[in-house]
Amino acid sequence: MDVKKVVLINPPLHYADGLPSSLDATVPPLGIMYVASYINEYSKDFKASIIDVSAEQLTLGQIAARIKKDIPFVVGITAMTPQLQGTVELARFLKDKNPDLKIFLGGSHISGDPDFINRYSDLFDYAITG
Repeated sequence: MDVKKVVLINPPLHYADGLPSSLDATVPPLGIMYVASYINEYSKDFKASIIDVSAEQLTLGQIAARIKKDIPFVVGITAMTPQLQGTVELARFLKDKNPDLKIFLGGSHISGDPDFINRYSDLFDYAITG
C-alpha cells in the first residue's frame, strides 16, 4: 500500500504582491508540528510534512509548486485569527491551481468560529476543531 502524503501549512498573515507578509518575529507552528510528529510516529499509511510559509518566505507560486511536486492526499492549513486573510488567499490560490485538491482547516480560529468553514465552503473541504 502506498503511503499517503499530508502537507500541513502555516500561512502568513497575508500576501502582498504574491509575497508572504508577517510580523518581524515568527513563532514556530507548534500545533502542526505536533500533528505532523504524531502522524509520522504512529501511522503506517500517512507521512506528514510541514510548509512554514513565513519562516521560508515562500511565494504563492512556490507553495503551489511544492504541492504539485508532493501530490498530497490532503493539505491542512492552520489558522489563528490574525492569519485568516493569508489562509483564505492561500486556499483560493491552491484551489484555482488544482480544484480537486482536498484542503482542511484547523487551528484556534476554526475551533472558536466553526461557522467560518461554511462561509468558505468553496475553499475548504473539511474543518478540524478542538
